[in-house]
Amino acid sequence: MEPIRILILEDDAGMREMLANVVRAQGYEVEAVGKGEEAVRRAMAESFDVIVADIRMEGMDGLDTLARVKEHRPDIGSLVVTGYSTEADSIRAIRLGVGDYLKKPFRLPTFLASVEAVVARRRQEQRTARQLRRAERLASWGVETAARAVDRGREPESLPFEGVVDMAELAVRVAADLGADADTCEAVHMAAMVEGISRCSDLLHGKHPGEVLPARVASMIENLEERWDGEGPEGLPGEAIPLGSRILAVLLNAGKGTLSNLAELHPGAFDPAVLAALRRAAAGESPAPREQASHARRRQGLLSLARTLEHGGHYEAAGHAYQQLLTADRASREGVEALLGLARLAYARGGDGQSEALQAVEEARKLGPATAGWATLEATLLLSRRGVSEPARTLCEEAYRLFQQMRLGVGAAITRMVAACFHGSNAPLAPAFEVLLQPEYADELAVHGDWMIPFLLEKEASDTDPGSQRLLKRFGREFPAGFVRALEDGLSSGARRAAAAALAGSAAPAAEACLEQLSADTEESVRQAAQGALQIGIESPPPMLRLYSLGPFEVYKGEERVADKEWKSQKVRYLLAMLAAHRGRPLSEDVLLETFWPGDPEKGRKNLYAATSYLRRHLRPTGWKGELDYVVRSPAGLTLNPDLPCWHDLDELEKALADATRPDATPDRVLDSQRRVARLYRGPYLEGSYLDWALDLRNRLELQVLDVLGRLAAETERRGQHQEALEHSQRVLDLDPCCQEAHLIRMRAFLALRRPEEAVRQFQHCRDVLNEELDMEPAPPLVNLYQQAVKG
Repeated sequence: MEPIRILILEDDAGMREMLANVVRAQGYEVEAVGKGEEAVRRAMAESFDVIVADIRMEGMDGLDTLARVKEHRPDIGSLVVTGYSTEADSIRAIRLGVGDYLKKPFRLPTFLASVEAVVARRRQEQRTARQLRRAERLASWGVETAARAVDRGREPESLPFEGVVDMAELAVRVAADLGADADTCEAVHMAAMVEGISRCSDLLHGKHPGEVLPARVASMIENLEERWDGEGPEGLPGEAIPLGSRILAVLLNAGKGTLSNLAELHPGAFDPAVLAALRRAAAGESPAPREQASHARRRQGLLSLARTLEHGGHYEAAGHAYQQLLTADRASREGVEALLGLARLAYARGGDGQSEALQAVEEARKLGPATAGWATLEATLLLSRRGVSEPARTLCEEAYRLFQQMRLGVGAAITRMVAACFHGSNAPLAPAFEVLLQPEYADELAVHGDWMIPFLLEKEASDTDPGSQRLLKRFGREFPAGFVRALEDGLSSGARRAAAAALAGSAAPAAEACLEQLSADTEESVRQAAQGALQIGIESPPPMLRLYSLGPFEVYKGEERVADKEWKSQKVRYLLAMLAAHRGRPLSEDVLLETFWPGDPEKGRKNLYAATSYLRRHLRPTGWKGELDYVVRSPAGLTLNPDLPCWHDLDELEKALADATRPDATPDRVLDSQRRVARLYRGPYLEGSYLDWALDLRNRLELQVLDVLGRLAAETERRGQHQEALEHSQRVLDLDPCCQEAHLIRMRAFLALRRPEEAVRQFQHCRDVLNEELDMEPAPPLVNLYQQAVKG
């Protein structure tokens, strides 16, 4: 059982410390603060089970604080303590649903008894909520399976969307845009699928939704005919209508008129906020201040969709998604990625992508050196591979300079190799080889192997180098498909001999296929090298399994991406994700059954065995011969096989987070680790999953990353690296728009860069967000800096 976390709000320092110590002594985790504004900020950023609040204090009092906290955490338990209160205070406390009310002075045993009572109620509420979520999750997975089946056989005109699943995912995106929590998003998802299925089939068989669905899902379906103006069947007006009903009402009518004139066709029928959210998705209008965090997540979600389409070869649809993202927000990291995506699509279609690549570099320079470095590197590669020597050479030098300034060794190493491969640079490559051989950079090798492998092979043919040989050996073990492509494109005889040496002992089927091909080569020396390599036998493990959990869940077997459609079900996908998140720590059957198949234990075990068998079969590299178990069983439970090669971005992030907070590390090493965190964190953990364990891990990681990014922004500002400080502080605000310290860093950086007008705009934006979200005014340091900026 997770420990209970308690937030104590008490303005008297002595009393605050005493209460905190007493509560900690009972085994609870405690955070204690002295101001209501700080309590609200902490409660929004972290998860607490109970808040203990004094009423009377300067500024925001205890009841105002509790009211504000409950807007964001409506289920939090509460205990109010006070030395003086009025009848009005008592009435407010009752209306707020305060769990207990204690007047000062009080004896500590009485206080502890009140805390225990509130905690006991909170635990019971949590147990009930878990049971309800399990039941809803089971129902949701069953409905999703049915929805996918219906999508395969439905009539094309039965819905105004490509399918039931498509409509449900759009409904969730709109709900998240409008600030819905995870539970509400999951209910909206289920309601959309059920309603979509019922319009294409006979799922409910004439039954009332309340008979077969969770109550809140049924309520969303039952109220679909309600109107925003209150003129519907039950007369529910405005926000009295469930959010899911309001969203589905718009989606289900979207085919009867364009989104732009739905309101005109049906005046008063639809929620204007839902219509606006859908317009933003379609046309990319700027969000309101309170939606800044969800807007950042929308950008990430749209970028993920575009990349998935690109990987699947759906270039036209991918191009449309990238264009939509650019319309939504060009001046963002995701906007830069969209421009690079369009450049790749142009390249894939036979163009050079030069215009889009150069636009990406221009936008990236405005954001900061880290984004600029990686964008410039990719633009350099795109142009270099198309034979555009200039401006590619100049961009390559710029990227290398940026990476050197930020001590980003892997970026500098890749750039050095680009310069040698495409632009004839004679700079020593031994330092680059040493960096790229480090295990944590397996993902970079996978991305760049298609050009690195032929370059290294030709280099080895003319000038043998131990570092080059080691790197080729690593490619041969982990990512051998690059050798297949290199042979298809044509290699010199010396390079073909080097390929045979690099692939000797590799266990990968692709390596064996290459060696078989080389053993029939026209050159006798190549044939002999390949035949000798085949006789060596297998010396290496299978190709590396790569898992990406930060953002959408992606799985690669070597270079081969497991397509979304290949997964048997979402449960199997998330089972792999859960095993990967606990790699090296077996998960008991009981935990897995409780998570994925609660209810009938016997049936659950059969489902678990079927799912693990499916994973064992489908995680094997294509063409693999013999046994290979990525999922192993022990008396303690199931785990991913620790003896097989696996790279997981979650593992790398947690290592970087640990290194970034090591007390014995030098300031430069800490800064390097912080920058590594910024590079790895590409989005929320297991985006799209609302399982309890995934949400807990997602929230924990987000808080840790937020802290590291905040310290990275502060440290780069302290070192006078103001452009980089702007970049990292913006990422903090993408996660927490109300972080006043990040706003302050940005204002100081703008002033240091002699851009006072930007500092003024930053203050105005900060003021709007704080007012909208917290009903607060900016802190005095922000106001003082604003006044300084206004004076120029």
